[in-house]
Amino acid sequence: STDSGDTWAMMDNFPANFYVTDIHEIRATGTLLVAAQSHLYERNDGGIWRKDASSPAFERVSAQPTFTLMALANGKILATHPRDAARSISFSAEDGKTWSFSGALPWKAGAVPFYTCSAMVGDTIVVAGLTRLQGGFSNNTDSQFFKSTDQGTAWEEIAQPTKMDQDAMPKDRMAILGDPQESDLMYVAGNAGAFAWRVHVEKGEWIKMWDRPDVVDGSIAHGDCRNYLWDAESDRLLLVSDGGIFARELPRKQGGRWVSLNGDYASLE
Repeated sequence: STDSGDTWAMMDNFPANFYVTDIHEIRATGTLLVAAQSHLYERNDGGIWRKDASSPAFERVSAQPTFTLMALANGKILATHPRDAARSISFSAEDGKTWSFSGALPWKAGAVPFYTCSAMVGDTIVVAGLTRLQGGFSNNTDSQFFKSTDQGTAWEEIAQPTKMDQDAMPKDRMAILGDPQESDLMYVAGNAGAFAWRVHVEKGEWIKMWDRPDVVDGSIAHGDCRNYLWDAESDRLLLVSDGGIFARELPRKQGGRWVSLNGDYASLE
């Protein structure tokens, strides 16, 4: 769409049957990056595609299955990748033209991330992932969080109060988002009993964003979380789940509430 969404035209030159996971625009140049984590007929056939503003064609610039793309303060772009603990993050310093891996994150021995994501929390990079552990059944899952204060050169693990994949489904997603005003505040959304958290990254403090005293009226969103977005107009946190879209009012402090934004559509998990 080139008219604020009034009309739409198909971009026919993007390859078919990929599981697209993120779209990132480099606004200064109009360059478009598209991430995919798999193909319909080949689970490990993913990557990153790039399109210049002046060109109708997408060029595949990475073949590494990819979940998220994020701009860094130093002008680089960070990509997060699943299913390869040694290659779970990569960086581009050329507006996405080339990508390089710069060391592995300190995942637990034998852990394989099946979902990865990232957020900027002030000047700190946070990368998180849901992992499958060795031994036991395939639903033996966990999660880990890492932070870097030097633009991705060194990483430190952030302690967590519980694993974020509490319903143990190695297909699930999670969400992290930095607060747009408070430079040490991050929001985390997991699954089932690891629903939603307010995290002070520097102190390592995790606060539940459900039940008393944080929510006094007992309201709650659906628990299988997928993504966060900040509603700047209303200054509230939006949560996307497989049960619909919800908003947390007064997300920075206790006393807020969760409200449904599902309107008149019937949400089905």
